[in-house]
Amino acid sequence: MKYNYLLLNRQVQRGYKFKLKVRSKAIQLKLTHFSGCYRLIYNLALQQRIWVWNQRKVSLSYATQCLELPRLKEEFPFLREVHSQVLQQALLDLDRAFRNYFEGRAEFPRFKKRKDGASFRYPQGVKVEGRRVYLPRIGWIRFFKSREIEGKIKQATVSMEADGWFISFSVEKDIDIPQMRLDNLIGIDMGIRNFLSTSLGWQVENPLYLDRHLRKLAKEQRRLSRKKKFSRNWFKQLRRVRRVHKKISNSRNDFLHKVSTSIAKSHGVVVEDLRVKKISGSRTSTLNRSILDSSWGRFLQFLEYKCSERGHLFLRVSPRHTSQSCSKCGFSSPENRKDVGLFICGSCGLREDADINAARVILKRGLAVLNCSTVGHTGSKASGVWTNVQTMKEESHVL
Repeated sequence: MKYNYLLLNRQVQRGYKFKLKVRSKAIQLKLTHFSGCYRLIYNLALQQRIWVWNQRKVSLSYATQCLELPRLKEEFPFLREVHSQVLQQALLDLDRAFRNYFEGRAEFPRFKKRKDGASFRYPQGVKVEGRRVYLPRIGWIRFFKSREIEGKIKQATVSMEADGWFISFSVEKDIDIPQMRLDNLIGIDMGIRNFLSTSLGWQVENPLYLDRHLRKLAKEQRRLSRKKKFSRNWFKQLRRVRRVHKKISNSRNDFLHKVSTSIAKSHGVVVEDLRVKKISGSRTSTLNRSILDSSWGRFLQFLEYKCSERGHLFLRVSPRHTSQSCSKCGFSSPENRKDVGLFICGSCGLREDADINAARVILKRGLAVLNCSTVGHTGSKASGVWTNVQTMKEESHVL
């Protein structure tokens, strides 16, 4: 069967992150000064909002607080050295934090602390030439350009991390998406024993990067606990602890990107609609740590947008009893999983790896969803280019 490619043009937002080459003491001081002023404006604006609400029961807006920036520059003259858009962005970020709180997506905004890290944002005015970036009121800074920046830069965020200063570009670019295919679907079951198992029978071992570094992390945290809090040596040791966390995070993200890319290149996927917070909150501490260390939620986010860009279907189905159901006859019982790694059907006698069987059950549920006239009424979630599933069914020889 022939498929047409490059049928749909869509604008997407993507991020690029690079490490800055901050070798000048003057540049380092400017970056620290900008982030400190950003934190000051954010905390003053948050304090003002809390006070006004307690006294007058009035909620301040971004526009109202932005009008007070000139007065703050008179009270704190060092704010004049900072680009005005950086200060305005602090108020915008606070306003967004309150919107997220009122809409139930986040907790009440908290005051920013120096030990939590340093960052600030430019909504515009940033220029990139070769391996140099221009930051208004700071100047040109070289950076490690590991790949080309594709698209139009919409904003740039400068942040201080455990191993130096970084800059993140948020860009908009147009991508061509091929027509969605349904002849390459696989089911994926996420787990702890194996990171994932597929309906094709292959599995990916779980690296569990946090477990590998637990001894070193505990050692550095013990040293931190013996330092006088907020002293110079305490901050030095805090950076060492953060470097261990950064190494774990970088290794994990590298693994998640490589696995998700390799799958999304050639397959559409059907996965369980997992609620990771609910799953991890009801387990023992060791199992809970292993679930969070696996980063199922982040992996599925990566897989979803990569499948969407390549014209492959990404479908979430109900996770109910997938590990207890037989992929051959459909019989479901807790007795089918007496052994953690082995599935033995009490009806048809099927003996198979438990995770691979669960992946095949997930795939069957996805195919059942696609056999319906619409996806929505089943409670499943599909991501992709085309919304007319019935048309895709007629074009596919799988269903």
